Amino acid sequence: MEKRARLIEETLASFGAPGIVVDTSIGPTVTMFGVEPRFVESRGGQMRVRVAKIASLADDLGAGPGGTAHPHPGAGAGTRLRWHRSAQR
Repeated sequence: MEKRARLIEETLASFGAPGIVVDTSIGPTVTMFGVEPRFVESRGGQMRVRVAKIASLADDLGAGPGGTAHPHPGAGAGTRLRWHRSAQR
């Protein structure tokens, strides 16, 4: 799971929405990653990446092998991404 968490962080950063995986919850068919948005430079200084920006990248995060990612509402200051394991494994 550590490898997948780093892949999520790298993908977010490559799309200009840096975040860090702060929590992982492994279930029988779904793994949830808690993602805390980081800061980016803007005209007025630094601002935190919006959760909506991370949520809009869910399809890109799930594009790799192993499943799809979806935003999970109610995750507080960050967001949770559900990673469904593919049936072909």
